[in-house]
Amino acid sequence: MNLHTLPGRVRLRAPALRKALVVWPLQAEIEKLPGIQAAVFNPRVGSLLIRYDPATLPQERLLAVLDEHLPTGLPRPAAETIKASKPLLSPDERKALAYAMLSTLGTSLLGLAIDSKKVHWVSGLLFLGGLLLHLGDKRKFLLP
Repeated sequence: MNLHTLPGRVRLRAPALRKALVVWPLQAEIEKLPGIQAAVFNPRVGSLLIRYDPATLPQERLLAVLDEHLPTGLPRPAAETIKASKPLLSPDERKALAYAMLSTLGTSLLGLAIDSKKVHWVSGLLFLGGLLLHLGDKRKFLLP
């Protein structure tokens, strides 16, 4: 769920906003508020754009209504900022790892083709080791 706010404008993106049963009651509540100029829903992307008069309607009140009527509520700010983890491999090491994985995969398939189980197994295990290094390096993209 993403929430972007500016004075007079709020954009919310959430998977729940793709469902009519969530959107209709929320739209009714938003339109009841004084100072609402426009509330535009886009069910394809699950987006809600609200334009309002900040002099008439305080942003805190609008966010409270959104928080109250969304099934999961609004996103809460993190208690502390998590530092980005340092990449495990340098760009040169990533490139070398990619070539190593490609060659061990080819060797494993070659071992399978010539009916050599030992070559197939050893090169397959080396490929899996490289894959673990690759996944460890890309962990920040794989894990939330």
